[in-house]
Amino acid sequence: MSFRKAATELGVTPTAISHQIRLLEEVCGQLLFRRRPRPLVLTGVGERLFPVIAAASTLSLRQ
Repeated sequence: MSFRKAATELGVTPTAISHQIRLLEEVCGQLLFRRRPRPLVLTGVGERLFPVIAAASTLSLRQ
């Protein structure tokens, strides 16, 4: 899992991805990723929310 790979796939900078993830974490009130030494991994909350967030982002991309 990599913000850099996500950024490349979406055509944005890794910083933009990081800012959006931080915003999502603020909205959720929970950390979704462990950012300490690599690799980047989901927290328990992130693992539970991932399927919901992935489905929602897929729907928004279709519109």
